[in-house]
Amino acid sequence: MKAVKSVYINRTSRVFEISRVQRGWDCVKNSILLDKSEENLEAANLLAKKKLYNAATNRIYYSIYQKIIYILDKDKINHKKAGFGSHRKSIEKLISTRKHLDDQTTLLEVWYVKTARRRCDYLLQSIDGKDYADIKPKAAIINEVLDKYI
Repeated sequence: MKAVKSVYINRTSRVFEISRVQRGWDCVKNSILLDKSEENLEAANLLAKKKLYNAATNRIYYSIYQKIIYILDKDKINHKKAGFGSHRKSIEKLISTRKHLDDQTTLLEVWYVKTARRRCDYLLQSIDGKDYADIKPKAAIINEVLDKYI
């Protein structure tokens, strides 16, 4: 097999060497998803401090969703990547492929966060401080479970 030049990618002040032959472009995409997840979680915290709870809820949900996509891709689990219902199907796929019942139960809380995200993005309702106080600890527990699979 012919060697291919390595690609250098600057990712959050860290530089990684990725060989297209050895690891493929999926590795690059997945690493970027984790960085986006971290960035979105940080953004959620900053937005909540400014009492921008709708935006914080949106960012905290996407932080979780990006980890879900990362895990499914890493584990080579086929899932719908885009289009109508892609989030629902990806979340269902992740929950159904986890072996520990405790993890499955915790991951069911993703639906709560997803519903809150839908409410703040699309409905004529807002997330207030009390709502966000319910969302944030659920998201933290979800993230703990997801981090076990990264």
